Amino acid sequence: MRITRIEIEGRDGHYAIASRKRNSENIEIEILLPDYNETFTIPAADDEARLRMGQTLRDKLEAPSNNNLLPYEYAMELQRLAGL
Repeated sequence: MRITRIEIEGRDGHYAIASRKRNSENIEIEILLPDYNETFTIPAADDEARLRMGQTLRDKLEAPSNNNLLPYEYAMELQRLAGL
C-alpha cells in the first residue's frame, strides 16, 4: 500500500494538498487559501525539509491564536507520503 495524496484542512477556507507520484523523489505541496495559492516541492527523504514545510503549513492553515498545533504534526503527515 502507498499513500499518494493527503488533503489537509485548517481554518475555514484554508487547505493544502500534498502528493507524491510513484517513483518520484519529491513531495509536492499545494497551499490553497482565499487570497494566496502556492506550490512547493521538497525532497521526500529530507527530514529538515519536511519539518520546515510543516512550519509553513501550520503558519498558513491555522489561526494565529492556535498555538497548540506543532509543525511536527504537519511534518508527520508529509512523512506518510515519504514512505519512511
